[in-house]
Amino acid sequence: TLKFEGTPYDVAIIGDYNIGGDAWASRILLEEIGLRVVAQWSGDGTINEMLMTPNVKMNLIHCYRSMN
Repeated sequence: TLKFEGTPYDVAIIGDYNIGGDAWASRILLEEIGLRVVAQWSGDGTINEMLMTPNVKMNLIHCYRSMN
């Protein structure tokens, strides 16, 4: 089990392959407004991030095509 200290601002970015690096830009914007991105997957996410995802307060669906 992973040690996880949650906050009320924990989110996960899910549903993006991050081929062009666009999820990194979204992560930066979310962190700038005060959210803590605990996991980002599936593109370059890690197993540990996927294991922590059920602990977040909200899952955010990120899709490059819908961003356009």
